[in-house]
Amino acid sequence: MSEAYLQAQIIQRLRNSGYFVIKQESPPAPKGVPDLLVCKGDNHIWIELKVGKNKLSNSQKSCHVYMSSFDQKIYVCYSWEEVCFVLRTCQVFNKV
Repeated sequence: MSEAYLQAQIIQRLRNSGYFVIKQESPPAPKGVPDLLVCKGDNHIWIELKVGKNKLSNSQKSCHVYMSSFDQKIYVCYSWEEVCFVLRTCQVFNKV
């Protein structure tokens, strides 16, 4: 499965579950910004999607550390099930 396919599936499922989702594109988003901004109500988290054995690049690691210094919540997920787990346990949202 490609990362683009996983993103499309997750975006659609989240939107169908009542979340507002923005897919970040680089450019114009700075290099390393997580793939998705997921919002519901006044709350939001960032999700970086990966497939297979893909790992964060150095620019992603640096960007995530920088964003975390501003209390941004960033999660790396490899599947829809991991996204659901994050949404249930991150205490920002109730559940999918």
